Amino acid sequence: MPHAEVRPAQRRRAKQLRKDMTGPEKKLWHDLKAHRTGSAHFRKQVPIGPYIADFACHSAKLIVEIDGDQHSVGQQQVSDLRRDAWFAEQGYHTLRFSNWQVLNEFESVVLTIAAAAQGLLESAEPCIPPSQPSPTRGEGSRAPTGNGDRINEDMP
Repeated sequence: MPHAEVRPAQRRRAKQLRKDMTGPEKKLWHDLKAHRTGSAHFRKQVPIGPYIADFACHSAKLIVEIDGDQHSVGQQQVSDLRRDAWFAEQGYHTLRFSNWQVLNEFESVVLTIAAAAQGLLESAEPCIPPSQPSPTRGEGSRAPTGNGDRINEDMP
């Protein structure tokens, strides 16, 4: 699969993000690189078009984003929707999890990613749970469902 040109500045930024991963990103990366998600091969801090995805599995066309508190308010939500729509136009599906979920519902997060990746690898129809917004600060006390925060498949 041919890759789009990556600007040198974007390549440097992705490299820096790989070195400065957050605690939740490091925790998830440990399992993704160990292939706990089955046959899906993930890369971290991947430049794709004008964006850098936290984690991407190109063969499944799946992007996994880990969101801090800033993603649950105002302009950042609008930016995330625009970003997810762009990824969808490129054929990617996006899973979003909050830092809280990665730290407190880890097994559920990994199982959701594994199911989504496997479904996307096996068929054109992903077995991904319906979209839900990321919880805002303090809303993480709900019972674990085993579902990801938000998946954007066909955004307008």
